[in-house]
Amino acid sequence: MPRHLAPSDTSRRLRSLVVAGIVLSFVGLALGACAGPRTQVNLADRPSRFVATRSTPDMVARARRSTAPKADTVVIEMRGDANGYVFAPDTVHIHTGDVVTWKMISGGPHNIAFSREAAGDAADVINRNMAAKMAYLSSPLLMNPGEALTVPFNDVPPGTYEFHCIPHLAMGQKGVIIVDP
Repeated sequence: MPRHLAPSDTSRRLRSLVVAGIVLSFVGLALGACAGPRTQVNLADRPSRFVATRSTPDMVARARRSTAPKADTVVIEMRGDANGYVFAPDTVHIHTGDVVTWKMISGGPHNIAFSREAAGDAADVINRNMAAKMAYLSSPLLMNPGEALTVPFNDVPPGTYEFHCIPHLAMGQKGVIIVDP
């Protein structure tokens, strides 16, 4: 009988295969436990443990939020070339809670800086809403086409808010955001 088929080698190999199978089973169980449950449970036939008999302030607030109009996003392009440096559009009308995104298209670097004439508290609110800043009411520079700056107008009161691009202010790159009531 050839040596590789000897009874003692066969029983050792069989034991090794059984041990390897057991180890792989445990690894599979452990990985399955880490992955979480994969079965679906139908709870339709089960009675609910929570029955609301009256509305609570949290429920009322949640219902109000779900029916509130969603914030709109307005995109303003930042452009610059031999024809001039502009925000397009240069005037936008929004409502409190809307979001404005400035997108660099060409002619950079560009940024946005709000005029200091913005009414005291409103300027602080706008500044607080600007996630990225180079200075008070001034964003960092956008260097590459496709880069964008986003400012939510949460809690900004109705009014007119002028902004400009600091590197191109002398070339007339200005804009206005009008927050309507």
